[in-house]
Amino acid sequence: MADWINFIARDKNVGKITIDVLNKRIEPKVTEIKPLLAYLDKLKGIVNKELENNGFERDFIKKAVLNFEIPIESKVRTITCYPELTDENGKKYNVKNGIVETAYEVNFNPVQKLSKVGFIKRIKSLFG
Repeated sequence: MADWINFIARDKNVGKITIDVLNKRIEPKVTEIKPLLAYLDKLKGIVNKELENNGFERDFIKKAVLNFEIPIESKVRTITCYPELTDENGKKYNVKNGIVETAYEVNFNPVQKLSKVGFIKRIKSLFG
């Protein structure tokens, strides 16, 4: 997920991305891409599993938001996540210093396309 967040933030020149896990929304809208949206079900499952493992009902958490900061002006590929949880009683759970993750692939670009000419040249080079 870090690779996708890092990629889309740099591609769209956005330094902050907010993911609302329970409502399946990503802000700003320009960063709401299918690969990140698809991951939201997994994140919601993680929240539910943790609640169940600790003796809570699934609907105990009313808000689960991940706030990401991405240093798009830097070549550093680390992103920082500040999760925010709110329970049914209104109690908020935050992480003060954030959780730091590094994007794995240096030049991750899932939308980069080979031009038709480039593709033909690659095939020709395979056959000498």
